[in-house]
Amino acid sequence: MANKPTYEELEQRVKELESRRFDPKQTAKQSQSEHSRLMGILESIPGGVYIADKHFNIEYINPVIERDFGKIQGRKCYQYFHDRTESCPWCKNEEVFAGRSVNWEWYSIENDKYYELFDTPFENSDGSISKFEFFHDVTGRKRTEEALRESEGRFSGMFEHMSSGVAVYESVNNGEDFILRAFNPAAERITHISRSEALGNRLLDLFPHMDKSGLLGVLQRVWKTGQEKHLPPFYYKDERREGWRENRIYRLPTGEVVALFDDVTERKRAEEALRESEEKYRSMMEAMKDPVYICSPDFIVEYMNLAMIQRTGCDATGEKCFKALHDLEEKCPWCMHDEAQKPEYC
Repeated sequence: MANKPTYEELEQRVKELESRRFDPKQTAKQSQSEHSRLMGILESIPGGVYIADKHFNIEYINPVIERDFGKIQGRKCYQYFHDRTESCPWCKNEEVFAGRSVNWEWYSIENDKYYELFDTPFENSDGSISKFEFFHDVTGRKRTEEALRESEGRFSGMFEHMSSGVAVYESVNNGEDFILRAFNPAAERITHISRSEALGNRLLDLFPHMDKSGLLGVLQRVWKTGQEKHLPPFYYKDERREGWRENRIYRLPTGEVVALFDDVTERKRAEEALRESEEKYRSMMEAMKDPVYICSPDFIVEYMNLAMIQRTGCDATGEKCFKALHDLEEKCPWCMHDEAQKPEYC
């Protein structure tokens, strides 16, 4: 089966027919052959075609137009396509019948479709001029564009209101450094750099010691491999800022690299304070002469100080207290464990 002609081939054919001045002496057979050939093209193309004169009378519609809009039934083009009683304010007839071709888009309320339209003057065999209009259904593309805009809008809202900092980088010099292309408000707050300062500038110009933090190396690896990476908290300090930062790095389909990062300074300080407290507590427990042990709610020994180990003769951490200390198979009858768990004793 022969391939259907493309729009470009059809447009070229129309131009050839436009440029031709038919000889009045041309035989009826030749004229009919040209007409049949053109009708064959118009009937087979996947897009819509209609032809109208300068008085808005529809001279021809191909099967695609009839399928989308129905039969002509003697209507003018503005009645047929737009259900109007007079010519459309946006009508391109003036331009077309002045000899110009026009590209434009139109949305049909009647069938909820979007079309790309190409209007061009067409010279008939009798020397009269008609408007030749191609319809290319672009509804799928327009729906996709609308969905993309909505998606971008949602992404933009998330980007602007995320509590984590977001920085989008573009590699330069084959990954030697990275230029900031996007920077959200949380990133401004965490880094003490405004978006206007950050965008378009290099990472190492903005953060001169970042090559020592490990971030630059992870950005380079993710950019090269496309594999997501988690960068554990690292401490950064320069003249403008200091603190602990935790990062998750991704590569976008565009090749850009995204860093989602958080200021975890307070968390790290709390962890350090807890460690110091535990060390002091452990030192105090170890220095006590009385035997002490700590037990979990399910009777597992979690800690024994030195005096307790010496008394029992072994470190029973991880064992059941009633077995390790009293050689019993179940909770001791005198056990105060449940009583100690009551709120008034906690």
